[in-house]
Amino acid sequence: MRASVFDPQIRRIARNVQGACGRMQQLLDVCDQYAERSDSQPADVRDRVARAVAAIRERARAHGVGVLQETAEGIALDVDRHRIEPVLVEVLTNALEVMGDSGGIEISAVWEPRGVWIQVRNTGTGIGR
Repeated sequence: MRASVFDPQIRRIARNVQGACGRMQQLLDVCDQYAERSDSQPADVRDRVARAVAAIRERARAHGVGVLQETAEGIALDVDRHRIEPVLVEVLTNALEVMGDSGGIEISAVWEPRGVWIQVRNTGTGIGR
């Protein structure tokens, strides 16, 4: 059976993709801002991730979803601290929205030669076929 564009699940997927594109644009804007700023200061990635996790923790708990933060110590990133946190909250919120009422979200950050790698994974059921 083929899915129709009128299928609620397809519409939800389209909204999620559109939201993800918006968040990616926010990330690109943060990068552009960094490139233009000569006075940017290092932000502690662990602290920024912890603040984003704190912002969604109660909502996640209400849905039976645990949030695990695994970020290495000592990673600093030259970004606008006030702009990166809302982007991280949005990415975590998106991970929460596509899950059912249980499971977990894991956010990790590690330093790699080309920069900082921030990854969000969830154990939700995903999108059915």
